[in-house]
Amino acid sequence: MPRGRGSSVTTHEKPKVDEAVSTNEDYGRRRRTPFLLLGLLMVFLHGSWSVYRFQFANLPLPLDAEQAGKRGFSEASALEHVKYLAALGPHPVGSDSIDLAVQYVYAVADKIKKTAHWDVDVQLELFHTDIGANRMAGGLFNGKTMLYSNLKHVILRVVPNEGAGDCSSCVGVMLELARGVAQWAHGFKSGVLFLFNTGEEEGLDGAHSFITQHRWRNSVRFAIDLEAMGISGKSTLFQGTDHWALESFASVAKYPSAQIASQNDKMKHLKPGSLQHIGENMLAFLLHAAASPKFMKDAIQAKQEGAEKTKAVFFDILV
Repeated sequence: MPRGRGSSVTTHEKPKVDEAVSTNEDYGRRRRTPFLLLGLLMVFLHGSWSVYRFQFANLPLPLDAEQAGKRGFSEASALEHVKYLAALGPHPVGSDSIDLAVQYVYAVADKIKKTAHWDVDVQLELFHTDIGANRMAGGLFNGKTMLYSNLKHVILRVVPNEGAGDCSSCVGVMLELARGVAQWAHGFKSGVLFLFNTGEEEGLDGAHSFITQHRWRNSVRFAIDLEAMGISGKSTLFQGTDHWALESFASVAKYPSAQIASQNDKMKHLKPGSLQHIGENMLAFLLHAAASPKFMKDAIQAKQEGAEKTKAVFFDILV
């Protein structure tokens, strides 16, 4: 009997030892779990920061006029236009500030005309609209009709000789683009028209008045709208129509990207490199579009065929 009881005691001691070992393992595992989660969190945060840095914060080096040269895009030059227009304050239609803004844009455009390449024809016009009506098809004023009269637009058309804004940052970029394009246009197959219009915030009346009244409206085959949906960071392609045009942009833009939005529309939030980013993208695209005969053939063909059957998705990083 004593041997039996001893044997019984021995068989009961082993589970206790196993239980102690199991308890120690569980304790060690519980101690490691917070560190493991912390490590995973650090890896996730670092990866997210790296993607953000690459995707949005990595801007090109701003160039001054000397660095950009006659045919390049200079953020410093564009920024001078932005600062002047921003200093005028809000400029709604009919205000003195919008008249001053139009005068400034016209003066700069006239200087571009005088300093353009000798084999380039720069046509400049201050266009006053007649009375017009624009019926809203969406948004807050859907179904309403906007009436306008005597809107003032500065129109700059750059073509080779043989072929012949409500957004301060966009206007500054366009003026600098026009200066650069005016040095390249002697090799173009098509012209480039810069429309500095007013009356956009009231329902796109400026664009409506140009496309319904101006004599150059029928020469337009493709339009690019520069919009200030944010004050800083990379320029982005936020809306597109024709597949062939988007593919052309993606193939020639120096920093093709897509999307940012902000309401902090103030000069102090404008990061160095933001204007350089959109300027170099658009300059490359405009030079390609105007110099390529195939580009305009594609535009005409797409218009004749109507809506395209091919659908495409454009992305920077796809997960």
